[in-house]
Amino acid sequence: MGVVASGGTITFSGDRKIHTFSSTGTFTVTWPGLVDVLVVGGGGGGGSGLGGGGGAGGYNYNTNFQIATAGNITATVGAGGAGTAEAVGLAGTNGGNSSFSTITSNGGGGGGHGGLTGNRGDGLNGASGGGCGRWLPTGSTQPVSGTDNDAGSTGNAGGNVTRQGSTPATYFSYTGGAGGGAGSVGGNGCVRGNWIGGTGGSGVSCSISGSPVTYCGGGGSGGAAADPGGQGLGADGGGDGANSKRGVFGGFDYRIDATQGTDGRGGGGGGGAAVPKLAGADGGDGVVIISYPFNTTGMVI
Repeated sequence: MGVVASGGTITFSGDRKIHTFSSTGTFTVTWPGLVDVLVVGGGGGGGSGLGGGGGAGGYNYNTNFQIATAGNITATVGAGGAGTAEAVGLAGTNGGNSSFSTITSNGGGGGGHGGLTGNRGDGLNGASGGGCGRWLPTGSTQPVSGTDNDAGSTGNAGGNVTRQGSTPATYFSYTGGAGGGAGSVGGNGCVRGNWIGGTGGSGVSCSISGSPVTYCGGGGSGGAAADPGGQGLGADGGGDGANSKRGVFGGFDYRIDATQGTDGRGGGGGGGAAVPKLAGADGGDGVVIISYPFNTTGMVI
């Protein structure tokens, strides 16, 4: 007899039974055995101002994972981190950790805050790092982005600001860096004359749900008023950065708010824009998915 279990949202694909947990719940095992398990952490929130994109949640895909005994297993699903509110100079918050049995995927790092004066924040460490916020220097040291500190899952660093010039007086970037993804690092902020935010790091594709889905992309960073398309784009469930341009007589010529990372895919939230410190967006919630053959004895269980 194959595995017999209940819990979560149950679907079927071919000869496999699939349990999807979009929020924390209980996987109840009546008959143990081998299962495939995907555990995705919550994405980090984006920073405000010319903020960094949020880093993607951690990605862990395990095939033939042994469940040795009957009983209850908690599937913990991490929430996406909060993006920074408008006009607030803070980094986004980290996403929550997801877990199943001995498998844990950490949340993504929050994107750094940005602005027009003073040193601005680094991206936060996480499963993948949040991107740096855009900065102008008050000293001689360039900030560095958050880095992957989740040894249990795939992850990459967030993007840096881009150094331009050879002395502290000319070190600056025109946008922040994008959030890292499970598949690649986040894009760096642009140099003068570009103004377009960085592209989020790529995610990783998995077919455990019955069809290919790409999880854990980083959030794009905020743009700096190049044109309405100047925001950095998120990747693979990551949110797009914001962009705005102040009107000559007040208000906005245009305003594009950052978008949230996709729930159930662990994407990072988009970073905010410059005028007037537009908000960063929330990261996407994680997910836990368990799959196993359901027809091994000739009967659908």
